[in-house]
Amino acid sequence: MNGDYKEARQGSRVVLRFQPSVALIEPGNLVDAVVIDRNARTPYTQQFNTSLQYELARNTTLQLGYAGSRGLKLFREVGINQARIASLRRPITNAVTGEAITDNTSENVSLRSPFQGVSTAGFALNESTAQSTYHSLQVTVQRQSSHGLQFSSAYTFSRSIDNASNPGGERIVTALWIAVAGWTPAASGAINSQPAEIAAFPTSTAPTILC
Repeated sequence: MNGDYKEARQGSRVVLRFQPSVALIEPGNLVDAVVIDRNARTPYTQQFNTSLQYELARNTTLQLGYAGSRGLKLFREVGINQARIASLRRPITNAVTGEAITDNTSENVSLRSPFQGVSTAGFALNESTAQSTYHSLQVTVQRQSSHGLQFSSAYTFSRSIDNASNPGGERIVTALWIAVAGWTPAASGAINSQPAEIAAFPTSTAPTILC
């Protein structure tokens, strides 16, 4: 990058500051960026399961199991420069122009945003505030037949709820949803329900030949 170094005094020290010869951001262009929250934490997941087996009849067993997981402090991108809602009773005063805005139009979206010169759609904060839950009921029936043949049938009912499905926070939550719509995980989360997963298959064990 082309530019010049200029002297600047900080107390008793003289430092050199680089002054670029061209503007880093062209006039009229909005800043797009995804920044990391300084309070971000390490995401983690809790997993738990239990099962119970009962003999229905001779050589026939029933197994009931539960498996679940919970993700905490997951990453997600939150739009932090969304346009605020203006009204006659609650006008928005632009910090740069001093204009009082009382209506909401597509033309004054940038004027109603908290940060001027920054995109309202492409400026996001990557936070570790997302969460996920998974619950499943697993039923398995096994029947041991003669000649080493075994029949097994399995049924799984599961449900997954989260507000950050992909790593890195690909699910974007706007500040408007949080402030106006009263965002909650149940209201905004992605729900994946799998009411029926059934599998049935036979297995066999080869006889052992003793010499």
